[in-house]
Amino acid sequence: MPSISKQFHLEVTVRQFLDACDLVELQEVRLLIDQKIRIKEAHKDPVWKRLGNNPKEVSHG
Repeated sequence: MPSISKQFHLEVTVRQFLDACDLVELQEVRLLIDQKIRIKEAHKDPVWKRLGNNPKEVSHG
């Protein structure tokens, strides 16, 4: 049987993805996100470290 293959680019935003999820899928996403948050908190990787900005050195005046 002949086959046709074609490449294409599909862009889906986070909101579109979440809107398409049912309740069970949203609960699965929440579990994955909670796990990622716990891992990042355990490594104590604050954003300012990655950006090279120490909040103790930033002037708020």
